[in-house]
Parts: sequence; C-alpha cells; structure tokens
Amino acid sequence: MENRPPFDLNERLRFWRQSFSAPSTVREQDLDELEAHVRDGFESLQKQGLADDEALLIATRRLGRPTELEPEYAKRNGIPEWQARAFWMIIGCFVYVAGTNLATVASYLT
Repeated sequence: MENRPPFDLNERLRFWRQSFSAPSTVREQDLDELEAHVRDGFESLQKQGLADDEALLIATRRLGRPTELEPEYAKRNGIPEWQARAFWMIIGCFVYVAGTNLATVASYLT
C-alpha cells in the first residue's frame, strides 16, 4: 500500500496558481476568480463520487491550462503596467534626444 500524504486542496491550488507565468497577464483578482471556479468544480465532482485528485485534475482541466488562459487574459487585460511604463520611458528618451539634436541644429543655424 502506498504511503501518500493527505490531500490538501489549498496547497494544490497554491501550486496551480504558481503554474502561471511569473510576470503573468493574469492578474491576482483574475486568479482569485479562476480559483473560485476550480473550487466549485472540485466540490461538484467530489459530490459525484470522484476521488480528490481526480476531481481537482478534471476541475482545472475544464477551466483550461495556464498556457491557454494567459493569451486570453492578455487580450482582456491589455498591456501589463510595467510594459506600459517602459514604453513611455523609451518614448521620453527619444523625445529628449530629438529635442537636443534640434536645439543643436538650431544653434548652428543662428
């Protein structure tokens, strides 16, 4: 007989949440909502007589794999905040360089 640790849903869901990319397009509140759906599906499947491991596996698969969900949330959530900030910083650098070049040209012309 196999000596397995007891099933811990909270620990398993923590690992499931970590399976999403670190700088993910799926926000924390999105993960909370997805987890609620997984928990509901898990409970429903348990009531149908499935073992805990099977119920969790099916509930998460019905929702979709992280690699499938992340592109959908990227469309919904748009550009992550750090990317938007980086974009505007780069634009600011270009404007600064262009402005100094124009000022140099203007000083030569006068």
